Amino acid sequence: MKKVILIFTALFLFGCQQEAAPDPNKERIIAKNKQTSVINEITLITQAAQKIEKEGRGMELYRNSPKAESQRECNSVMESEQKDIQNLADRIAKLPEEKSVILMPIPETLNQCVACTKTAMESCVKARASINEAIKKLFP
Repeated sequence: MKKVILIFTALFLFGCQQEAAPDPNKERIIAKNKQTSVINEITLITQAAQKIEKEGRGMELYRNSPKAESQRECNSVMESEQKDIQNLADRIAKLPEEKSVILMPIPETLNQCVACTKTAMESCVKARASINEAIKKLFP
């Protein structure tokens, strides 16, 4: 009787120690969720880049004005936009490398676009082209 109890106890404990096989559907769902998360982040990044580029174009009023007040306002807007661009660059760096490489040129062109220089509008054109190119590559 003791042997039977001992055998059943051993079988029970052995059965409890075996791990269930990993569920391939669960792993597929996790991978799909990560992929969807990356796509969503890329979409938000490109939308934010487009917004900054549009705001850079709007700064042309300040750039063309000879008034010192306009130049101060331009510098203030530029500093604010550059913080947003740095945030964007940080978000891009967190993406998988094959995605971040495509988006990396955008922050540099945006920085030039929001600058208070006479050539900033040319940089805005380049920034828009850079954003559009990235969108085409990432969302074929």
